[in-house]
Amino acid sequence: MHSAHAPGTVVGNLMDIIANYDRLIESYHDEVVRLAKEDEAFYARVEMVCTIKGVREITVLTVLCETDGFQLCQSARQAVSYAGLDVSEYQSGTILKDKRISKKGNARIRHALYLPAMVAGTTGGPVSLMNLYKRVKQKHPTAKKVAIVAVERKLLMLIYTLWKKQEPFDPEKDGKPPIHNAYRSTQAVGSQNQ
Repeated sequence: MHSAHAPGTVVGNLMDIIANYDRLIESYHDEVVRLAKEDEAFYARVEMVCTIKGVREITVLTVLCETDGFQLCQSARQAVSYAGLDVSEYQSGTILKDKRISKKGNARIRHALYLPAMVAGTTGGPVSLMNLYKRVKQKHPTAKKVAIVAVERKLLMLIYTLWKKQEPFDPEKDGKPPIHNAYRSTQAVGSQNQ
């Protein structure tokens, strides 16, 4: 007997097991969301972050649980490092290998962000994430995962920023660099001197 010709009872039993796991995962997902909804202010902030296309409650809640509501991170860069999405370089003597993500951080955050990053980068997510995906993919045409990891990193930084600022994602601002505070204050001083 070959695995390609498994008896119908075996295939049926395996399909039942898979269906049971799917039901369990769905019930756990519902329970986590129900618990989050008990705190209305908290859940309102979660919904604000979910205004990013491709990001659902379970992704945001996973990131928040793994970072203790970003209490473990003082900046977006620290959040990226904590998740293991920061770039590291292997160097030993004269040997210098390609840069890669460190993977020394929290794997659960990386797993939670992988599918949302794929959606955001490839199927009509925020403009800045789609442009980032295209740029990295052009630079590394044979390594599609490199582009997805770059979008994961940017997505985590975006989630951190929206959570800290307590504001929803604004597609109008997407892709436009914010005016630096020093530039704004210089402009204000210049207009006062006139």
